[in-house]
Amino acid sequence: MNKRVSKTACIFFVSLIPFVFASCIYKPEKKRIVVSYCYSGNQAEPHLSCMKSVVDTFTADKGYELRLTNAHLSVESQLQDVQLQIWQGTQYLILDPVSEHGYSVIADYVKYNKVPLFLACGTLDIGFEDDSRIPYEVRPDYAMEGDEAAKWLESHDEEQTEHNICMITGYSDLTSDIERFRAVERGIERNPKWNLVLKREARNDNEYAKYVMDDMFQVNPDIDVVFVTSQESALGVIDSVYRHGKMPGRDVLILVFCADESIEDFVEAGIVSFATIVNGAFGSDLEKVVAASEKLSSFYRFGSSQPRIVVAKDKERNLGTEEKKKELQGLRFQIRDALR
Repeated sequence: MNKRVSKTACIFFVSLIPFVFASCIYKPEKKRIVVSYCYSGNQAEPHLSCMKSVVDTFTADKGYELRLTNAHLSVESQLQDVQLQIWQGTQYLILDPVSEHGYSVIADYVKYNKVPLFLACGTLDIGFEDDSRIPYEVRPDYAMEGDEAAKWLESHDEEQTEHNICMITGYSDLTSDIERFRAVERGIERNPKWNLVLKREARNDNEYAKYVMDDMFQVNPDIDVVFVTSQESALGVIDSVYRHGKMPGRDVLILVFCADESIEDFVEAGIVSFATIVNGAFGSDLEKVVAASEKLSSFYRFGSSQPRIVVAKDKERNLGTEEKKKELQGLRFQIRDALR
């Protein structure tokens, strides 16, 4: 009897070995960190490169579950996206806002649900009574961009000639344009011979920018400096300058904010005199903030990126030669084709 029991016990314990061994080497899968990125749908910079950077950063092999939504430039759609992501249990919410306005209630809702709200590429106008609703935001340094543009014009204008300046914003009530053009206005105040003729918005649209620039030339045909936000608007300005018989880079200096790398062709050709190429690779910054939040560590409330600035290399180049006219005329047709 004892032998039978001992034999049965041996068989039982031997049969447990695989399970004991498996339990020693089995490691349960680490719970993923759920991050939602509510993308505005804006195809301009820095929004597009920021979206790509976030997708490349918050990957599954790093332990993240990234949920991406696209508002297609609709505030109402984006508010619904934010609410849905919270209902579905997101742990961190990164928002690329369509607009600065209309988000106050949803910001309170996000805070009530204790979900950290991080802003990318923009800011929100939700009042100053409680900025803890937005623990972190990362975006370009708009004021620095405007200041650098004004300084470039000062360095270009060694003879202190008179300039008739116009400003074409994207949307005049956005923080980005307010900070950029406030810095430009400080440059105008420093230079008595600089005259601010007009300031208009073009909604980051090349056709509307063309219309705005045409209208400005009707008011003052002697405009010779244009500060313009967005590459799309800049294309419309360039086309309008040509149509009024003027040469960009010679008769009219064009300074562009918020462009992408393709603007370098225009700078190299002398059509655009100054441009800021936005670096929207904010993914790594946002990942550091998420990691700090996971560890309950502190972090800076605001992060900014330095844009890459490109300027016409030789301000003394002769843009009036027949060869240069042909070169620029060819590029003009490329622009017109792109606008169709």
